[in-house]
Amino acid sequence: MILFINACVRKNSRTRRLADCLLNRLKGQDAELTEVKLEDCAFPKTDEAFLARRDQLIADGSFDDPLFSLARQFAKADTIVIAAPYYDLSFPAALKQYLEQINVVGLTFRYTPEGTPEGLCRAGQLYYITTAGGAYVPEEYGFGYVKALAQNFYGISDVQLIQASGLDLYGADPEAILAQTMRTLYGSEQDNTATIYLAGGCFWGMQKFFDQFDGVLKTEVGYANGPDQAPTYQEVCSDSGHAETLRIDYDPAAISLTKLLEYYFMVIDPLSVNQQGHDRGIQYRTGIYYITDDQLPEIQTVYQQEEAKYGAKLAVELEPLHNFFSAEEYHQKYLDKNPGGYCHIPSKFFNMSDGGTEHRPTHVH
Repeated sequence: MILFINACVRKNSRTRRLADCLLNRLKGQDAELTEVKLEDCAFPKTDEAFLARRDQLIADGSFDDPLFSLARQFAKADTIVIAAPYYDLSFPAALKQYLEQINVVGLTFRYTPEGTPEGLCRAGQLYYITTAGGAYVPEEYGFGYVKALAQNFYGISDVQLIQASGLDLYGADPEAILAQTMRTLYGSEQDNTATIYLAGGCFWGMQKFFDQFDGVLKTEVGYANGPDQAPTYQEVCSDSGHAETLRIDYDPAAISLTKLLEYYFMVIDPLSVNQQGHDRGIQYRTGIYYITDDQLPEIQTVYQQEEAKYGAKLAVELEPLHNFFSAEEYHQKYLDKNPGGYCHIPSKFFNMSDGGTEHRPTHVH
């Protein structure tokens, strides 16, 4: 279970946008996600009567009491995500109230005979997300406090900070700063792995096609570069603005980005607007969406070669990845689950056994 502790208040919270990006990467659409929206929490008044009752419940081991519901939930979570805007060198007061509620000896931590706190929480990772208008964002008062609690009390050793700052400085481009942070989140977690996002019409065939090549480590279909809200498949088919897109994690030592793009152009019609094969609509547009500027020169080289080949401007979008939302589980590896399923890419392209170019089929278009 992923526990999302939401300390955001504004309707268009920039911190919440980053959190949604991370949550999508972590969970897909079918994983269990539990949100605690702190502005909706009615925290009890911390007075002497409250503390006396709380201490007695702890002494009696009555941890099933409703008073400890938030602490029980926190202790059982597998992954924890905290979204907290940067307020006054720290975070919103509601988050401090929440932390006081979950800091329960015997439930989220215990003391050793030597008096050292020892964690009792299941979570292996905690992500702390924040945004700040200014550039002065010392960690020790906000993130540092949460990190110290997580590591020293709750036993969560992997605590990561995700931050976008300087958003409101004179001359700053806040959308560009947020986009760069998001692209970092959409990248691979492994040092020896790179990631590219390709839109090439119906994503069923795109996934089947790229899964055959050595060096392709993982693929995932989803919806990219539309509004910053996770759509359903039905909404995408109703012109939500997202493109059916394939995420490819690959080993650059085994297969280059250039080679992946050469294969990509092999199975698309790069001059067609919002259509591949018989599929028509904005979700079937073509696009190359990169996550780091370092990828751009290699992409541009292949892109320009294709334009020269056709002698015309390509209809393929070439732009940074703005967002990506994992598609429903039944779409993942669809043609493996449904071998006779529809595909706009001819089946001969799925049998390029050696991954080379010597005997590859001609272009699909």
